[in-house]
Amino acid sequence: MQGSLRAWEPSILKGEDKWVRSVCEMCSSRCAIEVRVVDQKPVWLQGNAFDARMHSSICARGLSGVSQLYDQDRLRTPLMRVGQRGENRWREASWDEALSFVASSMQRLKQNYGAQSMLFSSKTGESFDLLSSFAANYGSPNTFSHWSSCPIAIESALEQTFGERAYRDFEHADYIVNFGHNLFEGLDIPLSKAMARFAANPSKKLIVLDPRFSIMAGKADEWYPIKAGQDLAFVLSLLHVWLRDAKYDHAFVRRYCIGLDALKASLKETTPQWQERYTGIDAKTIERLADEIYRAAPRCILDWGHKATTSPAEF
Repeated sequence: MQGSLRAWEPSILKGEDKWVRSVCEMCSSRCAIEVRVVDQKPVWLQGNAFDARMHSSICARGLSGVSQLYDQDRLRTPLMRVGQRGENRWREASWDEALSFVASSMQRLKQNYGAQSMLFSSKTGESFDLLSSFAANYGSPNTFSHWSSCPIAIESALEQTFGERAYRDFEHADYIVNFGHNLFEGLDIPLSKAMARFAANPSKKLIVLDPRFSIMAGKADEWYPIKAGQDLAFVLSLLHVWLRDAKYDHAFVRRYCIGLDALKASLKETTPQWQERYTGIDAKTIERLADEIYRAAPRCILDWGHKATTSPAEF
């Protein structure tokens, strides 16, 4: 059995093994890891104990990296479909045959429908940079990655608002409002560990808005099963209360912001009562949370999570 002592006991008992530090490639987080190597074969993965954010922790997907290398059912050669799509019938092919088939198919698509009919995708990182160059050479502008489907709206908003990326300092926060950012069922180990320490501290407060009673919701001081896709209505009502009651940093706004009157006008109708029909959250709760968040500033975080609205269909 992979990873069992019995499978490797001759080498392990003799001490013929070593640890190699590397980076996990199982997702876009790129966590620092350590790999246990026995007889030049990786047998175990864990977080890099020398990384203060990771220690020896690693997520389930990262741990499965060993199985990706040695699983008996992994793909070892190109497969080509025989029969009809959906029949799950395949035959093995050589790399030359598979690459020739792909190249000829791409040329046919380009000639018949234009290069823009081809879409190229890979995960974020070096592979995407290479793929983008390949797509540009082919003539297609259509590329997307993990960035396109997850953090693009958030990262774009932060850059346009602050001029750079922003980071969530869970360690030094006193109050966190979490919008469905279910770290405890996710992949970001450093943030998950920081959030776990935050949630376990009785002097701090965690508010979670999530339609589902997630593990994160189970750790919250208060959980609100907000209606799916209505986070924005909740935020607009908070803004309404803060502007109505002048609960904001006046010196900061005077120095760095423009358009405050226009913002107030646009939020005139987004009262706590208005948001009730969208979110299902009581107006009195909004009033209380708005006051708590204001009082907790600047040691308060509105945790934006992994995904933000990118189309009208998601609101």
